[in-house]
Amino acid sequence: MRGANLNYAKLGRSNFRGADLQGVTAVAAKMRFTNLSNTQMSGVDLSGADLLNARMEGAILDGANLEGATLANANLSDTLLLDANLRSVNLVGANLSRSNLTGVSLVSAVLANADLTDAKLVNAGLNFANLTGARLENVDLTQAVLSAVNLAGADLSYAILTQTYLYGAILVGANLSDANLDRADLTEVDLTGADLSYTNLTDTILTDAILTDAIVRGTYLSELEF
Repeated sequence: MRGANLNYAKLGRSNFRGADLQGVTAVAAKMRFTNLSNTQMSGVDLSGADLLNARMEGAILDGANLEGATLANANLSDTLLLDANLRSVNLVGANLSRSNLTGVSLVSAVLANADLTDAKLVNAGLNFANLTGARLENVDLTQAVLSAVNLAGADLSYAILTQTYLYGAILVGANLSDANLDRADLTEVDLTGADLSYTNLTDTILTDAILTDAIVRGTYLSELEF
């Protein structure tokens, strides 16, 4: 099915497991509960598609366009999404654990209560994204851009945030225990009630940050910039 045109197609509950779908165009297609696990989908266009509850674990989606797609409660664990376009995507409650999203754009995406445990988001763009209540344990966000992102109540324990840009982010009540924020920029970040226990804040910028009621037990504060 390489390069097939499936724009606006109704494919709900279809089974494409292990199929080669490279270059397929499925703009605004209806694909709820579809099985796309272990598929090869590099370069596909799924913009605006409805993939609610879809199974996509182990799929290869490098360079794919999913802008504006609905992936709520979808299973994207262990997927490859290198340099994919996920702007304004609905990923509420989705499972992205262990996925590689290096260089991906998640600008204005909604990932509330999503599971990104052990995911890799190096150099990713998440400006204005909603990650409230998301699971991000041991996630790698090295040099990612998360300005104005909402991470209220998110679990970022053991996360790697080296040189991450978090200007104006909301981290109210977030768990950052044992996280590495070496050289991160947290200018104007709201850390009210956040848990920073044993967090590495070496050379971290905290200019105008709000740390009311934050927990800083055992936190490493070397060369902080306020």
